[in-house]
Amino acid sequence: MFKSTILALGAVALLGGQAAAFNTCEANRIYCGYELIEQPEPDRTLWTIRVNAALTRAGQTPITVDKQIQSRFRCNTDRVSLTFVNFCLSTPGSFCQPRDNQACNGIDSCCLPV
Repeated sequence: MFKSTILALGAVALLGGQAAAFNTCEANRIYCGYELIEQPEPDRTLWTIRVNAALTRAGQTPITVDKQIQSRFRCNTDRVSLTFVNFCLSTPGSFCQPRDNQACNGIDSCCLPV
């Protein structure tokens, strides 16, 4: 009984951690690159490829880690591809902030001074 309870709790914890990962995005919502990339595998690799493709299409090369994580991307209506919006670090002192930051609108991620 004790072993099965521990195994069940472990499975719930494992599934709970996986629930935070996602391989599709909310159409038309704007995300910080790090919100997409900083996930467990295989989603990390998937979103890195998508972020890099959006940066390349927008002519934002060479691609750097800063450009990947500090840029904002709009989720396209197919819910898997992205469109580059802007690079937050191009405004001195600004960083990409998640949508739940009080100064953002609660819907989209935004660039704000820290």
